[in-house]
Amino acid sequence: MQTKKESNKMYTHHSSSRSVSMRDIVVGEHSAPLYPAYQHCGVTNGAGGFTLIELLVVVLIIGVLAAVALPQYQVAVEKARTAEGWALVKALTQAQEAYKLANGNYTRDFDELALDITATTPSNTCALNFNYSSPMRQVGDWGIILDRNVSDFISPVVAVRLDGKFKCYALYLEEGKPFCATENEEHTGDFCKKLGGVLAGTPGTWRKYKLP
Repeated sequence: MQTKKESNKMYTHHSSSRSVSMRDIVVGEHSAPLYPAYQHCGVTNGAGGFTLIELLVVVLIIGVLAAVALPQYQVAVEKARTAEGWALVKALTQAQEAYKLANGNYTRDFDELALDITATTPSNTCALNFNYSSPMRQVGDWGIILDRNVSDFISPVVAVRLDGKFKCYALYLEEGKPFCATENEEHTGDFCKKLGGVLAGTPGTWRKYKLP
């Protein structure tokens, strides 16, 4: 039979062992992290998350990447949209050539072309100087000029971009070769150059670029 003194001694030893065990887990020499998984997430128990400096660095990096990538993205989008303009130019040019074959000259009237295109009066003409040409008509996001016949800028069809980041540049064919022209570089910047254009002349107030 255990005496009261021996019983207390065993209890004390048991309690002490349990206390040492907890201390070893939490703060002892052989302590182990209670949540080891968080170490693989870049979050420490002491910090509890990212510092303000770290967040500011991340935001700065994102801003720099956006500043570099956004202009390139806008140019790529606009280059893709020139496909619509060229489709209009080529279709209307074929219709103009068919009209000239039958009548001896190009027309400035959309209704005389054998082409089913809905053209409206544009609300924005980019304030461009198209003297000696037909009034501009709008088809989609493009303003169409028929029978542009001025020295150094001659084409049966001219398509002007009326909307977008680089609006107010013109696409047209001259003797079957593609050209891009701009009068108001405040809007277009050097977009004709971005299409691979080489300056081919400056008729009047225009700058025209020969495209590859």
